[in-house]
Amino acid sequence: MQFLALFLLVAPVAYTVAAPDPTTICFPEKMTLRGFSLSRQVQVNLSMDFSQNKIAVVYPEKTTVSDLNTKYTYVVDATGACTREPLSPSGYFTRCLPGRLID
Repeated sequence: MQFLALFLLVAPVAYTVAAPDPTTICFPEKMTLRGFSLSRQVQVNLSMDFSQNKIAVVYPEKTTVSDLNTKYTYVVDATGACTREPLSPSGYFTRCLPGRLID
């Protein structure tokens, strides 16, 4: 009986500590969108798969695939040549924004 009483006291506290923040805003696990840059006059197709931590962007002149796990971007140019470069800070995406950043 004492175990049950202790469990009933501790379980709600443990759940409250581990519960997700209800104000967190997240992208879907997988999504595709079209982006526009007004300054460069270009549009891109962007696909994100957060289950694999990969992002692909198709530009008019190249295609990039970023691996968020390894922090590298693979660039395939118009000739088909592929190069690897470190992921730029502006290229890093996260699936969720924590509630403390939402105001």
